[in-house]
Amino acid sequence: IGKAGKGLLILHDFETQTVLKELKDLPLKRLSSSRSNGTNSDEKRTIQVATTAAENSLASAMRSVKRDYAGAVGKKVGKAYQAWMGYYNSHRRKLRWDGQKLVDMANQWAAVVGAPNTPAIKKKVLGKMNLKGPRGYPRGLVFDTSY
Repeated sequence: IGKAGKGLLILHDFETQTVLKELKDLPLKRLSSSRSNGTNSDEKRTIQVATTAAENSLASAMRSVKRDYAGAVGKKVGKAYQAWMGYYNSHRRKLRWDGQKLVDMANQWAAVVGAPNTPAIKKKVLGKMNLKGPRGYPRGLVFDTSY
């Protein structure tokens, strides 16, 4: 934080092993909870402030998504969903995910960000992600049929 060169990296459970392996050259200190394990009161306070700010920003964003999902926000969530899938698709091997696991996690992400239903995605995009297997597309996808 600031000139001291410190920061807070928050990872989902499935990201922890892979990301920390990639960042092994950095002097990272692992904290198991934002509410505990600070080595001193300044560190605990910094973590508490960062957590509170993140929670407030997330709550505001969630209200915005629910308020305007049918409009511009819904389109942004759909694009973010597609970007999320594209990013994690390129890391599937490291995460040991198949196409179904990717779709399941993407749908879980969409629900967490407040999407009332699974965002639609074009079959062409899914084809570029190489998600169509011998039995077709993974379950849980919604296809965008607009052109």
